[in-house]
Amino acid sequence: MAIIILVGQILKRETDIFTSIAFAAILLLLLNPGSLFNIGFQLSFAATISLVLFYSNLKNMLSFGFLPEFITDVLASTLAAQIGVLPITVFYFNKISLVSILSNLIVAPIVEFITIMGSLMALLGQIHIIFSVLIGFCNNALLSFVLFVTKRRQSCLIPL
Repeated sequence: MAIIILVGQILKRETDIFTSIAFAAILLLLLNPGSLFNIGFQLSFAATISLVLFYSNLKNMLSFGFLPEFITDVLASTLAAQIGVLPITVFYFNKISLVSILSNLIVAPIVEFITIMGSLMALLGQIHIIFSVLIGFCNNALLSFVLFVTKRRQSCLIPL
């Protein structure tokens, strides 16, 4: 989805987020029509559309002044994504997580950092492998923590 928006910007075309999302969905479905029934496809597009629709309003509602902006950002994006994926999650799994929002508040900033570190690993690894190994060691510790939080979250599911 992001690639389509980036290509539009590179070509100096005005991009509309909903048109870009629809184009990405159509393109993926033309390549593999069965994707429509894939839960990953459904969750991905539901979360993306929900983020576009609800993030700004949620961020404004959550800006109390005493919360740091990065917490407001993470909370707003987590809530926005949850609004989109909750119906699909309940439909497929018949469960609701009590701690998903809390665990996402913990994990989301770390995953962002992990992604940046992964890119650095790829770039600095071209200079010398030791840079990549050192960054990878740190990244592995962060990934282990994310997996720990994710596994603990699974124990807090409520069947419906």
